[in-house]
Amino acid sequence: METAPPEALTARLMETNEEYRNLVREHSDYDRQLEELSARRFASTEEEVEEHRLKKLKLQTKDRMYAILREHEAKAS
Repeated sequence: METAPPEALTARLMETNEEYRNLVREHSDYDRQLEELSARRFASTEEEVEEHRLKKLKLQTKDRMYAILREHEAKAS
């Protein structure tokens, strides 16, 4: 399992890397949308499909965020 990124690097990327900032915002948006869907008592088929789609997008976004973190950690080393 991957360890959490150092806060200093994350903060620096938030200030200096537009792609990283956008990914953080997107990840948060997907999370919020998933929370709204899961709050519903009964999900329709369309809502279940949307939930699955959002989970995939959220994971892809997180993977890219970690890739950017690894790139910057490698440059710092």
